[in-house]
Amino acid sequence: MPGSGKSTIGKALAEKLSYSLIDVDSLLEIEFQLTIPAFIALHGEAAFLQKQKEAILGLTPKDSIISPGGSVIYSTASMEHLRRISTVIFLDTPLETILARIASEPRSMIGGAAEDTRSLLLKRQPLYVKYADKIFRTEGKNITKIVDEIVNGCEVIQ
Repeated sequence: MPGSGKSTIGKALAEKLSYSLIDVDSLLEIEFQLTIPAFIALHGEAAFLQKQKEAILGLTPKDSIISPGGSVIYSTASMEHLRRISTVIFLDTPLETILARIASEPRSMIGGAAEDTRSLLLKRQPLYVKYADKIFRTEGKNITKIVDEIVNGCEVIQ
């Protein structure tokens, strides 16, 4: 979900482990030479999801933290690939926290035009849980605490 902390926690985790950070949305914006909302406005959500899937399926990282966009969850192929090449982590962030974060920095959300954030979270959360190898609750925790919990809870990335 937008505002869940993927980019922030991903960056802090990569720094702690001396790994590189692969921010898929940033890679796509470089490829598009457009922001994601601008790309979606020009080409549509289906075209964006296809490009996102291609980017994910092309990943073969080593010593990297991958921060995909939240809509990656709609692609079974992408999620299966991520599970093969990495430990998939779901940052379980309360709706109120997400709403506060995105209120100050609006973001595009696949399905967001037709749904409010609450509905989108209810739709996506079962998929996030389904594909997660590990779930970390973020409520009431600072970045350092979350990163430490991830490092301690995911032997495979240490």
